[in-house]
Amino acid sequence: MISKFGFSMHDWRNYTSQKIKRLFEQVKKDKQAMNSDSELITEKGQFHLNITLIPVEVNQELDSIYVICKDMTKQYKAEKEIHRMAHYDSLTDLPNRRHAISHLTKVLNREHTLHYNTVVFFLDLNRFKVINDALGHNVGDQLLQFAAKRLSSVVPDNGFIAHLGGDEFIIILTDANTGTGEADVLARKIIRKFKKHFKIQDHTLVTSVSIGIAISPKDGTDGLELMKKADMAMYAAKERNKSKYRYYSFSIGNKESVKLNQEMVLREAIENDRFVLHYQPQFSVKKQKMTGAEALIRLVTPDGQLRPPGEFIGVAEETGLIIDIGKWIIDEACKQARIWHNKGYDSSNPKI
Repeated sequence: MISKFGFSMHDWRNYTSQKIKRLFEQVKKDKQAMNSDSELITEKGQFHLNITLIPVEVNQELDSIYVICKDMTKQYKAEKEIHRMAHYDSLTDLPNRRHAISHLTKVLNREHTLHYNTVVFFLDLNRFKVINDALGHNVGDQLLQFAAKRLSSVVPDNGFIAHLGGDEFIIILTDANTGTGEADVLARKIIRKFKKHFKIQDHTLVTSVSIGIAISPKDGTDGLELMKKADMAMYAAKERNKSKYRYYSFSIGNKESVKLNQEMVLREAIENDRFVLHYQPQFSVKKQKMTGAEALIRLVTPDGQLRPPGEFIGVAEETGLIIDIGKWIIDEACKQARIWHNKGYDSSNPKI
């Protein structure tokens, strides 16, 4: 075993760490067995050992110390790799969502001094989906890697950055002095960093960032709550003008709550087939007859009221539910066209 570490029986003491020496002294003093993990550094490298020291007594006197040494280097490296895979993003080498939530929770559980806060930045790369779809995942992945490096370069000493997945990143400032505009300074730095284009393979790519900011304790003291509110603020920034930042506010939260309720109503309406088509006749003055009909969708509420498309189409487009609604409209309009055709109204084809 000793030769494996790169030294002989004669010079092993030269490599014995102070920790191991203290263990020997403790066993000699207490005459009790001890077990401990320790590191060993030699010309062959760094080793991780598990050492058990057992005192051997003869006639109630310490005669020797029996040492059992296990080389745990492979296990240590495997555990370290497993930990890294669980807490770090393999693409950007940044902490991942799980690590970010754990870090934020620990930070929020600490006591903070007056006027100092925890600030959460939620960041999204604008136009990333367009670039990724048009040029492929290889270019998209490289863009995320370069973006991660740019973001990391501006994070201050009291900051923590993580890649949440996709084109979303988070930055957490601990003990930030909001009275001095520290959050504004960082947000502006980040936006400036992305004014310069990215050169990836043969492509010159331009992307910007939208940033949402939430502050504890003003906006909450729960980590997931803060992340959600920063996310809401980020979408508000994206709606107003891309490459901007916004702080979370009650009005933003209220708007998002209304939007979420509208989405839930839409999903329920799709599942329960609570839409109806009204047909507006199209009349030709020249031919003096009806030439068709325009299909107009209405949502039927549980109490029987009709809601015009202006109240729900925007949310449907934003959430992707417009695809399901569009399929329903086409199916229903075609059914109605068949009914009219069977009745001899050949010129009454619906327009969608």
